[in-house]
Order: sequence, then structure tokens, then C-alpha cells
Amino acid sequence: EIEIFYAVKNWHDYYYFNQKDQWKPFDNIVSKIRLILMSMSELLKIVRYSNLFDLNQIMDAIDIIHSETNLLINVNNNKNNCKNYRGRLRLNENIATKTYDAQVVEGEVKQSLLDGDIINYDLDRGYTRHLIDDVHNICVKLDGPSIINHIKLLLWDKDTRAYSYYIEVSVDNITWTRIIDYRLYLCRSWQKLYFSPIVA
Repeated sequence: EIEIFYAVKNWHDYYYFNQKDQWKPFDNIVSKIRLILMSMSELLKIVRYSNLFDLNQIMDAIDIIHSETNLLINVNNNKNNCKNYRGRLRLNENIATKTYDAQVVEGEVKQSLLDGDIINYDLDRGYTRHLIDDVHNICVKLDGPSIINHIKLLLWDKDTRAYSYYIEVSVDNITWTRIIDYRLYLCRSWQKLYFSPIVA
């Protein structure tokens, strides 16, 4: 977001430099800059001295950032990505693949999750797993912020076991948004999950 800020500021400086009201705000363009996506340092050391934003706007952004770091977001309070991140949209594409440089960063037997083979798996090979506790998980890292609204996954279905689970997404690996919560359900085999578009 800081790069977008610099682009807008440079454009403003170039076109308004020789005009009498050189810092006259051009609200339509400036409003597209999302201050809440910037770091505290960027807001206080760079944006603050640009004169493109009122000090109250900067303080409001800092307040939102501070509040969100202390807020646990889940599906029960109907809040999705409060920060309104920017993300890449690929229509009707499976972006959790090696083709799109997705990686499994948490979980056992990581190489099996994104290999595309949904037929050849047994107790020894072909699937990714994790210990069932409050610490371990399976985490997939996409190649960059992406807009998603559907996840399709295959739970172990070679016997009668069923599983409960939840899915969370994050852009910064700090604030996590719970988009699926099936902790109270017993699930097996294919899971086709739909939710409101969100950046992950």
C-alpha cells in the first residue's frame, strides 16, 4: 500500500507543484489509499508529513489497526477481512497448486497435498496430515494475496472415521479470519465449501 501512496503523492507533486494551492486534496484519488494497510512507522514517518491526509484520518487508521490486533475475528460476528486487502482474482482457477507456486508450510507429508493426485493414497502415502491438538495444523501459503470464495478438500475416507475442523485465512500471518467452522460436525470425504469472497 505504501507504493500506491508514493505513486499518488508523486502524481500530486508533479501536477500541483507550480499551482497556488499545491496541496489541495484530490479526494477521489486519495480516498483509494488504504491507510489501515500500512504499518505504524509508515503512517507516522511518511504519510503524516505528506499533507495529503488530515491528521484525524491518520489517527483513525491507527486506532483501527490497534483495535484489530486485539480482535479475534470469527464467523459468528460476520466480519470478513476488516482491512479490505487488495488481492488478485483468478476466475474459476484452482490457485492452491504448484503451478501457481502454492506451498504447504505446515503439516506432515507436505509434498502430497498439492500434487493433484486424488486417487492414489493409503495409510503410508498420498495425503497430508497433522496431529489433532491445539498447536498443529495444515497451512497452505499462496503465491500472493488472492481473492477466494471456494475451497474443495478431500478428507480421509478409506475407513469410517469422521473429522471436525475449521479453516482460517490470513494475509499477514498475524490476523486470522475464520471462514469455516465445522467443529460441531462429523465430516468425511469431499468437502465443497463456499463463503463470501475474501483475500487470503
